[in-house]
Amino acid sequence: MDFKKAEKTSTPIPEGEIDVDQEEDQENKHLDVTILEEKFEFENIMIWGHESQPDPLADPYTRGILEWIDFSTLIHSYE
Repeated sequence: MDFKKAEKTSTPIPEGEIDVDQEEDQENKHLDVTILEEKFEFENIMIWGHESQPDPLADPYTRGILEWIDFSTLIHSYE
């Protein structure tokens, strides 16, 4: 496979300019923490494809659901 390399350039910030991201980081330090509560439980989900069944390896929605289920299983397991 032939991959293109990402090109970058660095530009200095002029003196006296404000780093907006730094200000946002300061504002976001005091976030309220909430706990996610289970409301429903289900056994199956249906993922529809256009004119064919979705391929779990190629379809991004199916892959996303399967990855989410795997991730959820990991964070809710007790070891």
